[in-house]
Amino acid sequence: MNARPEGCARSAFALRIHSATLHVMDYLWTPWRYAYVSGGEKTDGCIFCKAAASNDDEKMRIVYRGRQCFVILNTYPYTPGHAMIVPYAHLDELRKLPLDAAAAHGNRAPRTVPSGRH
Repeated sequence: MNARPEGCARSAFALRIHSATLHVMDYLWTPWRYAYVSGGEKTDGCIFCKAAASNDDEKMRIVYRGRQCFVILNTYPYTPGHAMIVPYAHLDELRKLPLDAAAAHGNRAPRTVPSGRH
């Protein structure tokens, strides 16, 4: 059984692992994430609340601040330029966002993802 949906491209860093107890699984090998997964810097509390409260956007890797959400680059990305659109509201589910915050969050996505055009 293939763990990846049909037609999905395979990453150059993907490894196919076979196991007697598991179906075939793909694993991404990202050596730059090693510091994170091997016990890098620990943060107390919510990393997103800490970033939002900071006045040092460069240190926190915040590339955009809006009224309802901000865009932050992942410190240990799977792919270069991995950005996250984070609402200021600290909720356990995205569907709980107030409508205006959800709209701002959704409207930010096409402005965050590069078009690939130069």
